[in-house]
Amino acid sequence: MKHVSGPVPIHPHSFTHVVPASEIIDRIIAIAALTNRPSGYGWRHYLHDAHDEVLQDLRDHAAQLSLLDYEISDGVFTTTLDMQVTCSFQHEADMMHFKLAFC
Repeated sequence: MKHVSGPVPIHPHSFTHVVPASEIIDRIIAIAALTNRPSGYGWRHYLHDAHDEVLQDLRDHAAQLSLLDYEISDGVFTTTLDMQVTCSFQHEADMMHFKLAFC
């Protein structure tokens, strides 16, 4: 598995997983409540942390499955704070397995 930046699928079977803004905000609140960040740690830092956490969760879920070749993009935010992550797979069966298990 490789990590790619941006939403460009490199495998023939792909879909865009949308993480709603409400989940991103919930993660930001949880991160802020559970961590002792230095002063000056602004909302952009928390947004970046939430972004990384979402990607890590998706990549961890993918690692739990017996998938062949796949990629999880770095994800991009929309203007409404939804996060779009492109997931691409070499085999359609792997894509469906991932979607059914985790999306």
